[in-house]
Amino acid sequence: MLIYSHPVCRKHENENDVMLPHPERPERLDAVEAAIERFPADRYEAVEAPLGEKSDYELAHDPRYVEAIFSQAPTDSGVLRVDGDTSLNRYTIEASRRVVGAAKAAVDEVLSGPERRAFLATRPPGHHAGPCQPRGFCVFNNVAIAAYYAIRHHGLERVAIVDFDVHHGDGTEEIVANSDAVRFFSVFQHPFYPYSGIPPLADNCFPIGLPNMTDGEAFRKGIEESVWFETLRDFRPQLLLFSAGFDAHKNDPLGGWLLEDEDFAWLTREAIAAAGGDDLPVVSLLEGGYDLEGLEDSVLAHLKALDGDAG
Repeated sequence: MLIYSHPVCRKHENENDVMLPHPERPERLDAVEAAIERFPADRYEAVEAPLGEKSDYELAHDPRYVEAIFSQAPTDSGVLRVDGDTSLNRYTIEASRRVVGAAKAAVDEVLSGPERRAFLATRPPGHHAGPCQPRGFCVFNNVAIAAYYAIRHHGLERVAIVDFDVHHGDGTEEIVANSDAVRFFSVFQHPFYPYSGIPPLADNCFPIGLPNMTDGEAFRKGIEESVWFETLRDFRPQLLLFSAGFDAHKNDPLGGWLLEDEDFAWLTREAIAAAGGDDLPVVSLLEGGYDLEGLEDSVLAHLKALDGDAG
């Protein structure tokens, strides 16, 4: 497995509230790194995330929006708030370019090389960012860019995105809705921020909205009783992308669910099995997860499941 990261992803910072640190903070990557250190060293290769290009963002975003973000980003020590809870600092653009560069490189590798799995230990996250709007800690939609990169540069006809996060991936759904080449599967707390997903925007979107206080048993039951696995099997994706959010963990301060690390591993294993099994190319991109201990344990479980429960 390939694990992509870059030091600049720790330097992107959102503006803190008056008394509290912002939940989407650099220390999240410390927790992810701790998880990677607990993963068997002989089962992965660490890769420095390359730089994506400005033009890459136009795969999923309006060019005018891309230009606005690039031109407004601070070049000094200031912080610019572009949404109620989303900010830019002098490192945001480079950090974002590293995420997008890693997403493209990961897609290239899992589609053409012997490595069939990749994980992006990067930030900022992306699944709330819409075609023309930053939202919910997200500036650009990394997973949508990865999907359309695979479609347009590798000629793929079937890409599946599985988004598990206590918050619905509204930006991703907005971007991929009605795409013949993409199936979007999302599971999230409902009703809850961003108060979307039910009903879906298009027939290629398959939402599962589960209530506050959902535990692992209810989570698994809700997915098993949905059309997810049947649809994945019928779709036969050539590439599976995870928007991997871990804020549904029972200790997370931003969610109302009660999941444990093994619940994330279960979904990872079951989605891969339904979509194609061991030979299926898979790329996982980090989204939410704000309790650092819960994030560490959950990422480790997810990595092991990506790699066939190695170690």
